[in-house]
Amino acid sequence: MSGLLEENHGKYSCMNKSLLSAGQLHVLIRISATGTTDSIDDIVAAHRTVIKARGYVWFGMWKLRIAADRLELLKRQYDGLEPTYLYLVQRAGKEFSVYRATVTEISANLPPKSAHYVPGYYFDRKMLSGMGAWLKLKDFSSATQVEFERLRVSTTGRAVPELLNQSQVSFALVSSANG
Repeated sequence: MSGLLEENHGKYSCMNKSLLSAGQLHVLIRISATGTTDSIDDIVAAHRTVIKARGYVWFGMWKLRIAADRLELLKRQYDGLEPTYLYLVQRAGKEFSVYRATVTEISANLPPKSAHYVPGYYFDRKMLSGMGAWLKLKDFSSATQVEFERLRVSTTGRAVPELLNQSQVSFALVSSANG
């Protein structure tokens, strides 16, 4: 599938070019509250530890891929020094915990000699072969509720909080609404 959004069920496979030109694209990944033993805080802490020790970290996208044409759009964006973010989201009661990390590179495979830039739990759990893409991150911080509420799915313009409340989507390319 070559759609802008490649979520699990393929619902949003058509590209809306006007939304693409409306602002920067960002990657949003939802961490399942039931599909993992780790909380979003544990995941972020493990990645922050590597950033603090080494300057950056590789974040693996478990069984999620970004279409080649969308990968190229993201690459042009961060190569042009435009802010490109990973939003990591997990439901916390009726709300969502949301973190934002700056993306400096995206790769289909973990680059050679990069193992020291990956948190140890990827190796302990033998997760490396399940990664569909890798994002090189230089920081992780909490995103504000206002920032989260401004995120829109790039293919549809639908508000991300609405989408996450009404579906089990785990991955989307998003942009920030003006205002």
